[in-house]
Amino acid sequence: MALRRRAPEIGVVAVALALNLWNLSVNGYANTYYAAAVRSMSRSWHDFAYASVDPGGWITVDKPPLALWIQALSARVFGYSSWSLLVPSALAGAGAVALVMWMVRRTWGRAPGLIAGLTLALTPVAVAVARSNN
Repeated sequence: MALRRRAPEIGVVAVALALNLWNLSVNGYANTYYAAAVRSMSRSWHDFAYASVDPGGWITVDKPPLALWIQALSARVFGYSSWSLLVPSALAGAGAVALVMWMVRRTWGRAPGLIAGLTLALTPVAVAVARSNN
């Protein structure tokens, strides 16, 4: 019964996942600078720790490394490919939709939460960002 009650929320998150994952490989490696860093980070734990772009570990990326750490772990587990780099961002985008729904629902109720989540899920810039490794 609880699943039936949560069906609209599950549907909104499913829409977000579908939009974020649809034809994802067309993006290639997205930002090749960050993709090169992930490739280096997935080969060496030293490069992983310091978010290093080059195999020698001298050049680091220009942003905090948490997102790249997640991508590098994905590349270690699933191999280095455009999907292993971009799927974590797509999943995070769907997670953001769920988080927005939960936060709005707590304050204003279920219907506004669904509207807020659906708005984020269907906003073109949110979908574009979730399909990138920036």
